Amino acid sequence: SIDGKTVAETVQDYKDTTADNQTKSATTLKWTVTALDGTTAKNGYDYMRVNSIYDLQNMDANLSGNYILAGDINAKETETWNQKLGFSPVGNRTNKFKGAFDGFDHTIKEQVINRLQQDDVGLFGYSEGAISNLGLVAGSVTGKGNVGGVAGHAGALTNVYNTGTVIGVIAVGGVAGSAHAAMRDVYNKGMVKGTGDYVGGVTGYADGAKMTNVYN
Repeated sequence: SIDGKTVAETVQDYKDTTADNQTKSATTLKWTVTALDGTTAKNGYDYMRVNSIYDLQNMDANLSGNYILAGDINAKETETWNQKLGFSPVGNRTNKFKGAFDGFDHTIKEQVINRLQQDDVGLFGYSEGAISNLGLVAGSVTGKGNVGGVAGHAGALTNVYNTGTVIGVIAVGGVAGSAHAAMRDVYNKGMVKGTGDYVGGVTGYADGAKMTNVYN
């Protein structure tokens, strides 16, 4: 449901391990999939497919799943969701995202998250998983603490970028509000604004995050 109302949209079943999207391998689908670290090819590796903004929101149903973005997504409609609070971040401090998300070099455009009083705000609210090969374009993310375009609290990030606007109070960054694992080939070209401490272009706060080719 969106904004407390039932929305007539078909979404993938991410909980049922016998569902079609979990039983068909990448090889069967004739996809070429590389490892999340960008090195060894993985043949037959199973990813659950994300086809729409509704699928993206539905990832909350399985926070330990492995996902692949099947194409570019225009998420402009999220600006009207949830009484204009927008998209609900995937994962939080209580229920963390611990899976893998491979954008496959696709983009999510014009996504809106407008949660001024909420911590851990981004496409992923609280991630201890791996996010890779994804671009966020022309979106808007607003939160309180730990606010980032891709993730509020970020685990591993590889080959991701943001060009949208990110606004918060403390621990605010274009890509990650706070970073707690390796970041490689990550950049931000969007506006970042914070009224408190720990505000930065790519990440506002980093703890144990080894950075390689990271720039703003």
